[in-house]
Amino acid sequence: MLRLLLRLFKLTYGRYIIKKYHVISKNQEALNIEGSYLILSNHVNNHDPFFIQMFVPRVISYVTAHTWFSKKYLGWMLSKIGAIPKKKFVKDLDVIRNIITSVEQECIIGIFPEGRRNWDGQTNHIIYSTAKLIRILRIPVIACTIKGGMLSYPRWAKKGRTGQIECEFKQILSSDTIKNMTTKELYEIIIQQLAHDEYEWQKENKIKFIGDQLAEKLETYLFCCPKCKSMNTLVSNNQSFTCKHCDYKVIYNDYGYFEPKTDNLYFETTKDWGKWQIEVLRKKIEDPNFMIKGDITLYVEDETHTLINKGNGYLSFKKGQFHLVMPHLKMTLIPKRMSGSNIHGNNKWQFYYDKTLYRVVFNEESMYGYQWYLLKKILDE
Repeated sequence: MLRLLLRLFKLTYGRYIIKKYHVISKNQEALNIEGSYLILSNHVNNHDPFFIQMFVPRVISYVTAHTWFSKKYLGWMLSKIGAIPKKKFVKDLDVIRNIITSVEQECIIGIFPEGRRNWDGQTNHIIYSTAKLIRILRIPVIACTIKGGMLSYPRWAKKGRTGQIECEFKQILSSDTIKNMTTKELYEIIIQQLAHDEYEWQKENKIKFIGDQLAEKLETYLFCCPKCKSMNTLVSNNQSFTCKHCDYKVIYNDYGYFEPKTDNLYFETTKDWGKWQIEVLRKKIEDPNFMIKGDITLYVEDETHTLINKGNGYLSFKKGQFHLVMPHLKMTLIPKRMSGSNIHGNNKWQFYYDKTLYRVVFNEESMYGYQWYLLKKILDE
């Protein structure tokens, strides 16, 4: 059954995405390992699991966000191919048990140890428990570094674009090597081997990424104008990105860089702009008068892991706390009791509060989940 599903995938959708995004592999012979092994990869594109699977001879059992399993047909398919459900950024002993069972069945395990797609093409923080898992499993570890994936389809983008993607494979640990290493040493190797900076790679390769509406939905990531410092006033249109407050305007070009249109160029890349706005937001949080507010629809997970619509209301942030106001519910969310903060679909922010999953869907065109995720992240520092 698994062989048939894998063959169908490689002949249909897999072949399509490989051709569409011009995906190539490097050092594919590193995958010629018998028995069970672990594949770790950076996470830059929604298609990352499919890109990797196209070059691996057997079905990969990916550790997958548990919310995908609640979707009727997708959940069925994930179960059939041996995917392992996990709650994001929450300790889950069942996941470890399921992985061990899969290893005993000589499966290939796939993990994206950043836990989420990155926004700027630079490898995120690696979850430390990945190294602990490697010590438990003691199976060979393959690193896959995906290059060009972010520029092919940035997390914020409305559409993908065609350039080139490289999937570079390398065996970084053997079973014998793992036995003689500490968890900290293993962790440092993972960080080193999965490190990737998309813009540093692009400086050397200078690849065009051709597509339509290249800047569309960039405001889901960049929310602060570098000229006037206004928040939630930036709008995209085709390749242009403009501030409605001061008319500052840039063009996002085929190489993934900004070009000036009306003023000085403050930032050449989305990465640099994104890092700058984090510091701006950090300073704003320190101001006791700072507040943001957005209209939302709230979903709360029930005991069957189904997200239930709780209606419309608003979410606000002031003085270090989040406040939910709904027709039949008012809550002050204490950041220390919030965990698993993550963005889903760009306009959805989800998190666990006292072990219950909440999903906040922002209903305003100028308000998106990323800045709320950043607020929580800064408060956790």
